[in-house]
Amino acid sequence: MSIEGIIQRIEKDASAEAERIRREYAAKISDIEKKFNSERERAISDAKNRAKRERQKAHQRAIDHAKLMLSQKILSKKMEIFKKLFDEIEQFLKNLPEDEYREFFANVLLKLGQNRGTIVVAADRDILNDEFLKLVNDKITESTGEKPDFTLKTENGNWKGFYLIQEKVRYNATLEAVMQSVREEMENDIMKELFIS
Repeated sequence: MSIEGIIQRIEKDASAEAERIRREYAAKISDIEKKFNSERERAISDAKNRAKRERQKAHQRAIDHAKLMLSQKILSKKMEIFKKLFDEIEQFLKNLPEDEYREFFANVLLKLGQNRGTIVVAADRDILNDEFLKLVNDKITESTGEKPDFTLKTENGNWKGFYLIQEKVRYNATLEAVMQSVREEMENDIMKELFIS
């Protein structure tokens, strides 16, 4: 073989080797591009899914916050209604005609189940007076058949209603205490009515 034949052969082999290397690297580049594109698509998809979940969470948090704020406003309004109701009941009791006021507190005393002691009054001494004492005595005599032994005493003070004192025991039947007792008795029923609806 001549030198030219050898050179041509070397050139041909070199060209063939270069083409093989180019195809090999082109295939590797293609694989790398495919992997890169696949990873890029997966990353974009993951980012979109994360963003969508975050939007949904943010939306749900906003809804939950709005519901909480609404519930707080409703609770506040219901508590306001509850307080207003008891304020009106107390005002109603304070404004009862004298005979009905006496009757109310005579029934309070009757519920205490006592038939003796000192009845101490203050701010409403003009209403819870001897006439009140007679009404109490009549009601207890009628209810139990026994003659009660109550005395009436007045004190300085702003409280309405009375205290019943028996030796070392002091029953609080002031208007404030009666309202507290009524509130406790009615609270569960009223709260159920207000808060369930």
